[in-house]
Amino acid sequence: MTVELDIGETFGIEKFKGKIGSYPGLKGPEVPDVNPDFVFFLESFRDLNGFVTSRLSKGLYIFGNAGTGKSDLVRNYCALTGYPLFEVNANTDTQMSDLWGEHTLVDGSIKWIPGPLHRAMEEGGIFCIHEISLMRPNIIGALNIVLDSTNRIVAPNIDRTVIDVHPNFRFIVTDNTNGTGDERGVFLGRRPLSLDFLDRFMFIELDYLPEELEAEIIRRNNPIIPEEIIRQMVKFANETRKQFNSENPTISNIITTRTLILWSKIYTFAIKAENNLLYSLKRAFISKLPVSEQEGVVSMFKVFF
Repeated sequence: MTVELDIGETFGIEKFKGKIGSYPGLKGPEVPDVNPDFVFFLESFRDLNGFVTSRLSKGLYIFGNAGTGKSDLVRNYCALTGYPLFEVNANTDTQMSDLWGEHTLVDGSIKWIPGPLHRAMEEGGIFCIHEISLMRPNIIGALNIVLDSTNRIVAPNIDRTVIDVHPNFRFIVTDNTNGTGDERGVFLGRRPLSLDFLDRFMFIELDYLPEELEAEIIRRNNPIIPEEIIRQMVKFANETRKQFNSENPTISNIITTRTLILWSKIYTFAIKAENNLLYSLKRAFISKLPVSEQEGVVSMFKVFF
């Protein structure tokens, strides 16, 4: 089963209006719900769509700073195309059984319960590991055989189950780093990944959206906020990013798109609070900073507002 979709209309991208694409169009618990507030950006959509529909590489590696929409990009793509999505949030304790599955006692007998990777390969869907650089090297190395598989693979269980790989199986990972480690020490626990693993991937780097698109996300989430305030909120967020990425950074954190949305929601909720724009910013962002940096951010705020 496939469905024909107008790519431009479906994903809200003017340049692709009238271009038709074929997608699974499935429904079910593994297909995420659509987030109507998500905004697709031309380049990242084109790369993701090209990987999924044309299988440009064995795997897709999406990386970028916190809150740039890495996970949301994959989830909303799957929601709109009907691709089942099987996700794993990696950590240092992630085991092969968390990916492949495990033998479990069911009704008095031992049965193999397929994990998200097994299901994605067999049923067809996108398998996505978030925060891949937190996983241990031995687990990551064992995934090379999955990336190299074409028609079938033997699952690493005691029954040596042979999986016929579904043609709609795709392998995606996301991370804050590009696999070479965290040079600034901002993202704790990130390990460099082996070159042979990285060599199997096409890479997409996500940055924060252009000002107009980021403002549109706030409008969709909180349409009652005045336009001028929305624009200044986005400009202020970009200033924190500029300060953070400078040679001599003055702050140790940034306002992400996720933080912008939270700021706008608290602003709307606390509409009657005194100086509620600063009130909401403190609760969404300033209080996360070291005390030594907070006064400087408040001074920066006063320049914009």
